[in-house]
Amino acid sequence: MPRMIRSRFLLCFLALLPAVARAQTFPALAPLPGTGTLAPPADANNFTFVVAGDNRPAKSGDPQPATLTAIVQAIQGLKPAFALWSGDTISGKKPNKQKKMKKEYDEFLGIVKGAGVPVFAAPGNHELNDKPKTQSCPKAIDEPDPSGTLLKYWEASMGVPFGVFRYGNSAFVSLNTDDTVGSGVTIPPCKYNGYVGPGQQAALAATLAGLAANPSVAHIFVFMHRPLEASPVNPDGQLAKASRDPLKAILDDTAKFPKLSIVFASHQHLFYFHDKDKPFQTGPFQRTDPAGVKPAYFVSGGAGAPLTKKATPATGGYHNYLLVQVKGADVTVTVNKLPL
Repeated sequence: MPRMIRSRFLLCFLALLPAVARAQTFPALAPLPGTGTLAPPADANNFTFVVAGDNRPAKSGDPQPATLTAIVQAIQGLKPAFALWSGDTISGKKPNKQKKMKKEYDEFLGIVKGAGVPVFAAPGNHELNDKPKTQSCPKAIDEPDPSGTLLKYWEASMGVPFGVFRYGNSAFVSLNTDDTVGSGVTIPPCKYNGYVGPGQQAALAATLAGLAANPSVAHIFVFMHRPLEASPVNPDGQLAKASRDPLKAILDDTAKFPKLSIVFASHQHLFYFHDKDKPFQTGPFQRTDPAGVKPAYFVSGGAGAPLTKKATPATGGYHNYLLVQVKGADVTVTVNKLPL
């Protein structure tokens, strides 16, 4: 076939491809600095990992809570392959105080590197949002940092704000639920509750499509800060509807992504497994993929931040972390409660 005809054929072929197939995919997600590198598994079909989030201090200037150290010590003893951290690692929210922000990141990293395993993190609202006082709102609320300074602080200390990595028979995808708000996007005044931009959504769909087509991937796990399925104790805690609806449409598409197993989040300072009939069960939880149903949704936001006031021990109001075991096609999630 002549070169010119081949070029025209290629252009026509690309024009027929779905937009998602041509979308940019997620960058590689690396472990947090100082937490080590991810070694190949001894058994690709048999490994464990830990999930935790929301360890940020109660007040700006306070030291990291004792619960964070307790979880790090537990990880030392469990010796999982790695840990996933779903945001609010620091008090943050100080775009004009670079030294203070760096000090907070350094304190967190100095503690979690003691886990002895690679730790991967997604950012939360405390890392990426400012909290300005305005006359238009009855109280100061989280708002996206329009300068992008807080995002730069995260990137300098922690890495990319969203990404993907592989381990064993599984893939792990992190999302940024406090994405940069583009021009022309209107955020309801005094009601900001997270944002995932169309660029990140398209890249997510393209990333999941690539993983779904890979025969070596048996499970796909997603982790983020703001939950898509919030606890009934605080239903306003979930991601804003404008971003939640399109994200749910992607993640719940069992026809396209049958290997999407579990979505982990935090933001709410409690434990919650999304089940309308049994909202406060504590497991262990088991799943076999492909399950033929939507992914399971967990909230584990009990790594040391003050617990949700409305939650009681009976409704998930306790500090916690999750231990996840992958064994072939099976996944088991165990909730570990902490007394601190």
